[in-house]
Amino acid sequence: DTMARDRFHQVRMPNHDNLFDQGNKIVDVVLGERHTLLLRENGKAYGCGWNQYGQLGIGLKGENLLSPVEIVIDAPDDTNSTDGASSGNVTIISDRQINHAVITDIVAGRGSSYFLTSSGHVYAAGTNYKGQLCLGHREDRTLPTMLAGVESFLSSGRD
Repeated sequence: DTMARDRFHQVRMPNHDNLFDQGNKIVDVVLGERHTLLLRENGKAYGCGWNQYGQLGIGLKGENLLSPVEIVIDAPDDTNSTDGASSGNVTIISDRQINHAVITDIVAGRGSSYFLTSSGHVYAAGTNYKGQLCLGHREDRTLPTMLAGVESFLSSGRD
């Protein structure tokens, strides 16, 4: 509600990871229905606001965040093998190097967010009630999930 406001104030973001360093300028601001995504020049993304469906991509659902939090996408492994042991439904991976993806573009919907990485992968998080995340099912995602079906469609050269 901006009707009662007659002036606006600058909102200072927390100084996580030297957010305001010269090489880390914010290059894009994207608005969803009630959440905001910020993209820095170095490929890091941040989100805040309404998180009812996990659209901020931080692993939580239902928690509204009043300050920006970094959205981390773990880049896919180069191989399909797991160097570890399996325990029930959980695979424990040992000696695996964490390689965070560099985000090049961000888009926000009503309760969803989409991320394009420098490697050309597309990820999505948030509500999937109508299948809008293109995952082949209707389950919400609280962490950015690679859209493998979209990637195979795009790589086929069809419009």
